Amino acid sequence: TINRFRSDRLKALIDRIFSDILQQLLRAGYVKLEHYFVDGTKIEANANRYTFVWKKAVAKNKAKLETTIQEILKTIDEVNTAEDAQYGDRDLEEVDPAPLDADAVERRAEELEERLHTQPEAPKQARRVVRDLRLKLVPRLR
Repeated sequence: TINRFRSDRLKALIDRIFSDILQQLLRAGYVKLEHYFVDGTKIEANANRYTFVWKKAVAKNKAKLETTIQEILKTIDEVNTAEDAQYGDRDLEEVDPAPLDADAVERRAEELEERLHTQPEAPKQARRVVRDLRLKLVPRLR
């Protein structure tokens, strides 16, 4: 898998590249490390023409930056190890392994349709999805 390739063959290289890119973004003022999320969905931007950083502050914080980067990478590795211990070589479990039942889908579509009719401001897209469930999916399941 991609994760195995990343962890076995490229770990040192990816760690170094990640560290270098993060340091460049920090130097350019695009990120602050006070606000970070491991999954990468949000990194606070620090783009302001009046923002500047003193040379001593950069030198002092570089060691902290390296420590923070190593903590992030350690957290990633811990999560991967935990997933490997839990799942091994198996694929991730399906949410609902039971096959779809046409009658159950139709009942659920009717419930959704009733709920949408009681809400006068229901989005058109939601109504369209429910209609497609009844007209397209249910006949295919039968």
